[in-house]
Amino acid sequence: MKRSDFLKLSSIGAIGLPAGMFEANKWADQDLEFKKPKKLENGDTIAFTAPAGVVHDLRDFSRMRNVLESMGLNVVFGEFVRERYGYFAGTDYQRAIDLMRFFDDDSVDAILAVRGGWGCARILPHLDYDVIKANPKIFCGFSDVTTLHLAFLKHCGLMTYTDQMVRQTGQKSLKKVSKKL
Repeated sequence: MKRSDFLKLSSIGAIGLPAGMFEANKWADQDLEFKKPKKLENGDTIAFTAPAGVVHDLRDFSRMRNVLESMGLNVVFGEFVRERYGYFAGTDYQRAIDLMRFFDDDSVDAILAVRGGWGCARILPHLDYDVIKANPKIFCGFSDVTTLHLAFLKHCGLMTYTDQMVRQTGQKSLKKVSKKL
């Protein structure tokens, strides 16, 4: 199907949608307070997780560690971040476990996704939003990690950050990003 044909069909389908579907508050939990995580400081701990796709070049892990440690930050990697299950970084449950461990760990100050991929949506049923809400942390990712950004906002009120993955960016731009956090 051509893109123009798809756009025509999708606009025809949208006409038939109920008007109430676009109410702004329909999708948000009632009485949700927005939570902004604390700003990063020298000596804070950054945790790397792979909520979706696998990192193919294992040298990227050393590069990520070196860039952040050179900025005075401590780095930890998830237990399953180097796993491979098809084209995912571990099973859905393993990827969710890594993410939840970091939210539950008081020594972790920020969580960064090493890459995106559609597998993020597959871990949503395995997340404990009460734990995430009780432990607001910096969460940063890009691309399909938006699935997690939206889930954290909807269920926890957690303000998150979207930017390039650390493995895709150089030290200069990473320092610029870290100043925002």
